[in-house]
Amino acid sequence: GTLFTIRIPFSLAVMQAIGVSVGERMFQIPLNSVAGVARMTPAEYSALVASESPSYEFAGEEFPLLDLEPLLDAPVQPLDSDNLSLLMIRAGESTAAFRVTDLQGHQEVVIKPVGPQISSIPGILGGTIAADGQVQLILDMGPLIRRGLETASQPSVAQAETPNQD
Repeated sequence: GTLFTIRIPFSLAVMQAIGVSVGERMFQIPLNSVAGVARMTPAEYSALVASESPSYEFAGEEFPLLDLEPLLDAPVQPLDSDNLSLLMIRAGESTAAFRVTDLQGHQEVVIKPVGPQISSIPGILGGTIAADGQVQLILDMGPLIRRGLETASQPSVAQAETPNQD
């Protein structure tokens, strides 16, 4: 004689996403906007940044280099001696290559609405709750790329210099 009632919200959506750390925070990027990932040394990255028009060629297409940190109001992380990852993003007609310091594996995330205060900010698609209980924002890469190209948020040579190795 026991009755169980399960209520499932209609606004629940699930998507594949890839986790990136920006400063001290983790963000999720929808996997359908990721065109590819490339690994390179800090010296190779510095050479790209120092070129006349900083971009990375991937699968026969040019991806302009952009810094993700300034677009999310986080301090730009200096290069260390480890290899770094470039995340090639395609959102509609917009493309960009973002240097990421920490790249997590892809996972399935539940998109939760973030409310009118945060959802009105361009570049925020929604939120999710990680396995450890931490709230992570899901980024809408199209508006972030457009804002980065408009504000010329490309990395500078000073930011891309490798540290002294004594």
